[in-house]
Amino acid sequence: MPELSYPDYLPKSVRPYFEHCLNVLTPEQIRTAIEPFRSELDALRITAKPLPDAALHWQTWLQTRYPLVCTAPFAERHVRLWEWFEALTPGVKPRPRVEVWPRGGAKSMSAELGCVRACVKLSRRFVLYVSGTQEQAEKHLSAVATLMEKAGIERAVNIYGTSKGWRHSELRTANGFNVAAYGLARAR
Repeated sequence: MPELSYPDYLPKSVRPYFEHCLNVLTPEQIRTAIEPFRSELDALRITAKPLPDAALHWQTWLQTRYPLVCTAPFAERHVRLWEWFEALTPGVKPRPRVEVWPRGGAKSMSAELGCVRACVKLSRRFVLYVSGTQEQAEKHLSAVATLMEKAGIERAVNIYGTSKGWRHSELRTANGFNVAAYGLARAR
């Protein structure tokens, strides 16, 4: 395995966990999780489009779309993570990001809003939301769905007007974005 370079912001006490975090899922587990989406992702490649809010700066977007959620000033860790979200570019593999935040530091909300932002910008067409258990992952996905609905993001629908993939374990939007819940407990 190549030697890891640790991000500067990562405390030395946490570095032993960094490699574990990057290797939680094997490539085979990831392929298995995304396989149900592959054909639709390929078909959407030509029709997927960012949403109108994509051009807004992330802070403006958060404060405009979610004023009741984003009530406190952004801490340095929030800015760091959101700058990483904003730097995501289609077709470019990003450097992995590991953040260690205290309890009550808005970890879940930041990850959930990050999924919504990826949908708006279409910086990614697919997000695999990984949690300790399938139940936890689906709970986070439910929160992502609520945030998407509050932002007016439309569900993907079939020719009969029935929602495609707006379930407890996956979300599919009209602009070509997909997010799936994946619990580590089932991955072992």
